[in-house]
Amino acid sequence: MPSFVKILLGAVTSLVVVGGIIASSPEGDPFDLPVTLITPTTVEVRSMAAVPAQATMRVVVAAADPAALDPVIGRLGLLGYWDARVGVTTQTEDAIYYREGFALEANNVMADLGLRVVPQPLVATVSDADASGDVVIVVTVP
Repeated sequence: MPSFVKILLGAVTSLVVVGGIIASSPEGDPFDLPVTLITPTTVEVRSMAAVPAQATMRVVVAAADPAALDPVIGRLGLLGYWDARVGVTTQTEDAIYYREGFALEANNVMADLGLRVVPQPLVATVSDADASGDVVIVVTVP
């Protein structure tokens, strides 16, 4: 079908629709739409998509030297761990600790960051922010 015919059909269709709206309005005012054209609706969206662990896990990054924290926090953000918190520790070696039920997540963080430590259960105080995390990462070198 030639393009000028498509344009002509589009224009005619538009005029018919506008004419119908004008004819159906009480006083011929095209901006006075009948109430039946405006129907409130609600939509419920359900998703079967899995929520990534990064979105639900609380991560604490602790160091004795604050200069060691920025690169790790930046890398965690790039990996999807948006809510990483900062803590202070007196430990002098890299480590990863996890709360009960978060061993798999601790292993994932270890692999994501390329750390060569074995995640350990969090059974004692490691940093001043332990209560804020499911996984606590101790870093020593920036």
